[in-house]
Amino acid sequence: MTFSPWRPVLAGIGLIALLAGDMAPPAHAAENRVQASNLLLYQVGRDPNTPENDVTRFFDHVQLDYLAGEFRYGLRADLYRTSEAGQVYENITQKYLEWSNRNLDVRVGNAYATIGRGLLFRAFELPGIVREVNTITDSKYADSRDLEGAVVKGRYGRFRIQALTGRPMAYPDNPPGLGFLIRRDGTVSGGHIGVDVGRGVSVGSGYMRADGFVFAGDADRQEYGSFDLALDGSRLAPALSAAGWDVRLYAEYAGRHWTPITDPFSTVDGNPHALYTSAALAYDRWSLTYETKDYRDFSLAFNDPPNLVPELTPSLVNRRSHFLIADDERGHLIGLQGAAWRDWTIHYERADARTGEDPNRLRYRLNYLELAGPPLADTRGSIFLAEGRDDLEALAGHKTIGFSLEQSLPQGFAATGDVEYQQVERPYNEGEPDEVLVSMTVSHAGTGSVSLVWEQSNDPQLTDDPLTLDIETASRRWLGVIVQGSLNDNHEMGIFVGKRRGGTACTSGTCYLVPDFEGVEVRLTSRF
Repeated sequence: MTFSPWRPVLAGIGLIALLAGDMAPPAHAAENRVQASNLLLYQVGRDPNTPENDVTRFFDHVQLDYLAGEFRYGLRADLYRTSEAGQVYENITQKYLEWSNRNLDVRVGNAYATIGRGLLFRAFELPGIVREVNTITDSKYADSRDLEGAVVKGRYGRFRIQALTGRPMAYPDNPPGLGFLIRRDGTVSGGHIGVDVGRGVSVGSGYMRADGFVFAGDADRQEYGSFDLALDGSRLAPALSAAGWDVRLYAEYAGRHWTPITDPFSTVDGNPHALYTSAALAYDRWSLTYETKDYRDFSLAFNDPPNLVPELTPSLVNRRSHFLIADDERGHLIGLQGAAWRDWTIHYERADARTGEDPNRLRYRLNYLELAGPPLADTRGSIFLAEGRDDLEALAGHKTIGFSLEQSLPQGFAATGDVEYQQVERPYNEGEPDEVLVSMTVSHAGTGSVSLVWEQSNDPQLTDDPLTLDIETASRRWLGVIVQGSLNDNHEMGIFVGKRRGGTACTSGTCYLVPDFEGVEVRLTSRF
């Protein structure tokens, strides 16, 4: 086996992460201290893309931070092993030095930053999310879309400033460790300046320069500008706040080769642009939000504009999320929540998006309505209805209904049951395939939970096994048991046994694909 200089480093870091819970200094110790966490994932099961039945996978993600006064030194490392011939790696994935005081933050190395709402630039991470790739090669890795360079953030009076430069994570869907699949591409430089004008009015302007990206076409360099405006109604009009209202408005526009002083705001199709607006209204126990998007030729390798897709609790509805097409997409998202009568609450979401022109226009739509409340003593229930479509996923329509009951039990126990039923309509299939999900959970406060999840579907997109020459039409079923709990104050463990259905998953507005899994999975999270 080829020797790797990182292997003993990674092994030592992992050992420290697992044992340091007993060595952590008390709260009154010196200012210098170590913060660390470790995420370990172990799987034994079937690879859905090969006929193999017993594949073992091991993934470990370590984070170490050393704090010394105003300085923070950070190190992150990933290790992946599999029993089949394929992708294995061990990498130091992040190294950084950060200095912070009252008015200035400087970070060099791997850093995160967002300009506005992400129209121009967004470098971020999804904590606790392990991406799984089973297409070109089998791999697992932590989802961190960081900037390799430097970020400076400053505050002085009414002014806020941010500057950045470096190499972004241009292809986050490519797994690490493969030389022919690049993850970083080109360089970016830019920043943002914001001013609190006063009485709840803030304005800002951003700039971004991109060099050496494939998407730039004939030009090696592209420049982008943005302008944003935020209004706080409670400060702008104190009478609103006195009457119990809270009103907030935000708008941001970005364009290619655009400056806010000399160029007009334009949303015509021939002009590369991104426009995002949001309005939030709250009164008493009610809140209403309305967001819009208008994107054209703005799918950059380093931005991540708002997707405007709701993240909901029901699994069958949440899988009907939508992947953003920032090169051509317009739409909106409406959200309404409030308390109606006798502690019953209402939750309504409507998302709509469209791309392309008639007659080849692609549509996405989701309507969701949920009623929740305590119908009986120590019992909380909810019922929901949903319907929508997604032409991009060849889904002409879907209708979903479900309910949930949660019962408090003696000695800190609780039991929860969920039932969901969905009908889907495919444009190329006769009839309406249906899907069913039933789950039951028993939990104990401060200890953990045990869940049983069963699903069934006769959707032709799911019943056919791509590894065979036959076309399977029989209903497909998934049954899994999930055990989660705290081992102590520093360690949490989760165990899954059975078959788990994959599909689209979204976290904090960022969507990705999760493959199916069949087997045993152990997940151990350690923090100190």
